[in-house]
Amino acid sequence: MAMDNKGFSITKENESKASQAELEFILNQATILLENTSKSADSVVNRSTILLTILLGLLSSVIGYTFSNYITLGFSLKGSLIITSVYLGIIIIKLYFNLKGNEYKSTGDHPKYLFNDWYFEDAKTDKDRIKKMLLIMIDSYQDRIEHNRSINQPRWNTFGFCMLLSVLIPIVFCVIFACLSWQSLSFLNFCAHSGLR
Repeated sequence: MAMDNKGFSITKENESKASQAELEFILNQATILLENTSKSADSVVNRSTILLTILLGLLSSVIGYTFSNYITLGFSLKGSLIITSVYLGIIIIKLYFNLKGNEYKSTGDHPKYLFNDWYFEDAKTDKDRIKKMLLIMIDSYQDRIEHNRSINQPRWNTFGFCMLLSVLIPIVFCVIFACLSWQSLSFLNFCAHSGLR
């Protein structure tokens, strides 16, 4: 079972030379790394949940303020609040999809996969069987680590992007308000000069 097909750079000959202690050390390191990918998943979900909660509160406040003062608000402020609400909604939707369940792979294995007839077929001694089990577990953990990382990386990217968009909310609001105010003033000046007023 040469492991070079999964990113391992070891020949079949050198793989067979590995001692049980060496394989146990490698499996231990793989276990630590696999557990870290699960902790990273928990961390990104917790942070996304916190940011989502804050943004939902902010969106509720903006919508509540807009509707409670809709009549008295000027065009520029009303438009700015509505567009900012849409902007917040987009960030919230992105974060929501960041929280949707993904199947992470954890440490350990089912006993039915470990206690099997094929472990006894080629192995001549108990040591051979243990080495074979360790090699298979190491290979399996490598797959699990790569799988978990393939889920975590996009989630961290999405969280970082949403965090950046969240920090920009006041700037976005100000830019929208300035543009709408300028458009309103331009329209009023046009009306005043063309006699439409």
